[in-house]
Amino acid sequence: IPTNLSAEQKQSALLCLLDIIFAYVYDHRTTDGDPSVESSWTVMILSPTLSWLECYNPPYDTTADVICWSIRRSLIYPYLRSYDLAKHIAEDVCEIMKRGRRTVIRCLLQLHKIMEQSESHYLFNKLYIDPLIGWIQQCEEDEVQQIGDALEQLLTAKGSNSSDVLGKQHLDLDLEDIEK
Repeated sequence: IPTNLSAEQKQSALLCLLDIIFAYVYDHRTTDGDPSVESSWTVMILSPTLSWLECYNPPYDTTADVICWSIRRSLIYPYLRSYDLAKHIAEDVCEIMKRGRRTVIRCLLQLHKIMEQSESHYLFNKLYIDPLIGWIQQCEEDEVQQIGDALEQLLTAKGSNSSDVLGKQHLDLDLEDIEK
C-alpha cells in the first residue's frame, strides 16, 4: 500500500484492516491462540477483504457496516456460530485497535505466520498482509486508535433498538425469530 494515500483511501484501508483483524481474532479466540490446519480457511472465509477482495468506499461504508458484516459472516460460515461470541470478538477487536499500531502489527505478524503455513492461502501474504504491515507502520497512532474509539461507541450504544446498530435485529438474519 502506498504511503501517500488520500484521507478516503486511508479510511478504506483501515476498514479492510478492521475486517481482517476481526477474522484473525475469531480464529485466535476459537483456537485459544493455537492455530489449527483450518485457521487460514477460517480467516479467509470471515474476511470479505481476503475472501472476495472487498474494497470499502468511505463515506458509504462505515465502521458500523464493516463490524455488522463481520458479525454476520461469523454467524453464517464457520463451524462455531454464536452471536455472543461474535460480540466478544468485536470487543476484542476494539481493544486491539485502541491499543494502537504495535498491537495491530503483532496480530498481523501472527496472521502472516498462519497464512504462510497454508498450501493455498500463502499468496495472500504478498497481496494483503505484507503491504498492510508496511503501511500500518507509516500510519499515525491516532488513526488506528480512532477506529477503536468508533467501535467502542458502537459497542456501548444501548437503549432503543434503532441505536443498537450491532443488535440482532440489524443483522438481517431473523435471529430473533429463529430463537423463538
